[in-house]
Amino acid sequence: MKKNILVLLAVCFAAALFGQEDLEKKAMDIYRVDMPKDSVTTLKLMKRTGKAYEIFKELSGKFIPSPGDKERGYGLFEMNINDDIYPNFVPSINMLKGAITCAAVPGEKRIAALGVYPLEDISKIKAMAGDLTGPEGKVISGQSISVNAVKYDYDREGISWICKGKYAVPSDEAVCLKETPRLFYLIISVPEGAVPGKYKGAISLSGGKKASEMGLELNVLPVKFETFPDEYYFGSFNYYDFGSKDVNTLEKILMELKERGMNIMHGKINSALKFTPAGVEIDFTNIEKNAQLLKKYGHKRWIIEMTGLPNDIVDAMGCKYYDQRFNKAYKDMLVQIKERMQKGGWPEIQIMIDEPREIDTDNARPRARTYWDLENLFPLHAAAGLPALPSYERDDGGPRFEDNTKRALYWQQGSKTPMIMTHGISLSEKLTRETLKNGNMVYLYNDGYGRYQFGLQVFQFSAKGHVQFWYFSGDRFNTMAQFPVNYAVILSKEGPYIPTLRWLRSSEGVNDFRYIWTLLKRTESASNKTAPEVVAASRYLESIKSFAFGNDNGDVREADTVGEETLKKYGGEKLDKMREKLASLIIAIDNMK
Repeated sequence: MKKNILVLLAVCFAAALFGQEDLEKKAMDIYRVDMPKDSVTTLKLMKRTGKAYEIFKELSGKFIPSPGDKERGYGLFEMNINDDIYPNFVPSINMLKGAITCAAVPGEKRIAALGVYPLEDISKIKAMAGDLTGPEGKVISGQSISVNAVKYDYDREGISWICKGKYAVPSDEAVCLKETPRLFYLIISVPEGAVPGKYKGAISLSGGKKASEMGLELNVLPVKFETFPDEYYFGSFNYYDFGSKDVNTLEKILMELKERGMNIMHGKINSALKFTPAGVEIDFTNIEKNAQLLKKYGHKRWIIEMTGLPNDIVDAMGCKYYDQRFNKAYKDMLVQIKERMQKGGWPEIQIMIDEPREIDTDNARPRARTYWDLENLFPLHAAAGLPALPSYERDDGGPRFEDNTKRALYWQQGSKTPMIMTHGISLSEKLTRETLKNGNMVYLYNDGYGRYQFGLQVFQFSAKGHVQFWYFSGDRFNTMAQFPVNYAVILSKEGPYIPTLRWLRSSEGVNDFRYIWTLLKRTESASNKTAPEVVAASRYLESIKSFAFGNDNGDVREADTVGEETLKKYGGEKLDKMREKLASLIIAIDNMK
């Protein structure tokens, strides 16, 4: 009842601001332009059944067009990629620039955003990137710059559905509606051999009253990234079955991951496993093909999830949990996988254990049993020599399964294992701290796609990387009817992957981490630790690492943002400023005599 009242109040508030009819018309106009017909039909149906509302952010301001804006029919502005774009957003005066400016390292992919503010409806506006010319006439081809039109969709924020820019489709043209800003995400692939210096060019626009240009300036920095060790990884969970013969789908996934700078793949092997009363059989035919494909795309590690597997073993073999027959079958499975991995030169496998018995007949989410399950599974992994990667989302546990008079604490168990996965938020603060104190490794997961989560947060928590649920949502743009906010990409019916803006920001986060890691390694290898440049670098790294765990209330898998305290320090343009500072300190150390 309370939720319904809040939704009604939000709708009434929005109606008061815009007028309900105007609000619904603008919302549906945007949706008709950006979404497939079946998604528009879905939204209409949800509106009729009271499951969908159009709520716009309360934004103020009025766009004052210049004579040049009136002449071409639109204004041009630079948008920071960390900031969301809404249909009623009005660019501020400081965003109305003659050029988009950014910096990058050779080999880096840098994202920038060009905004168009239409003064009237424009049936098609086209944005094309030209060549960038730099020092001594060196050129970065316009073909190294992909233009991606941003589509609007609805996303859940609290109890409301908010219309905002969500997907970056590989298209250099889009329909523009009057006073509804349109973004183009520019992904600049800086060549490995690019000569450092400033490069200038332009984005050409056509389709309005008059053709125009927005300048594009790229500063290629004289920096070479340090390579972080193989134990570091960044990526997303995907329930691809490595026992499947559908290698085409896997290759598309791997191409998308590589494009975004990610280096880990997650999946399962259920279809290749067969448990019988006699034990376990594994068909490695398709697993071998998929493993070689992982190698092809440079993966050094991969995660195989075994959630729910203990149930399958007990059901198929007629044994009891962790009796002699169970343990033999489970260990035999691990040994077979490890031997085949070594023989085939596969990427190193980690077996992810997340709620081993995810569903029991008498308990849909048997968390109290998880502690006992892991106690029994860890020795089997140790004996087989194949690492377990357990996930813990909180410090506490619950009554022990085998003796409910005693309590099982996850932080005590997890902090003693060689590696764990956790959310890294206040719920698992003690687990994170104790794991690191014991010299073990922490990986973050389910903290949300985003630049902060994939970059600076990893450093602040001394983690070895970040992996996030979920990866793709099928072949439909409209996620309102599905799992509303989690997906990184969709697989369109035509075939290519369409990334969300959050996924693209995640790749920028990985690059943030590369800058941090590079400066860290430079300070460690400097021969003179007391040099002013080295001292300044060390102090800056300490300043960005200092972080109060309790101040971050980023919500596990559904978070698009992080806690308010974090955003005060690291929102909007502040991450760009951090990267500029990191780069300047790297250059200062490199130039030391």
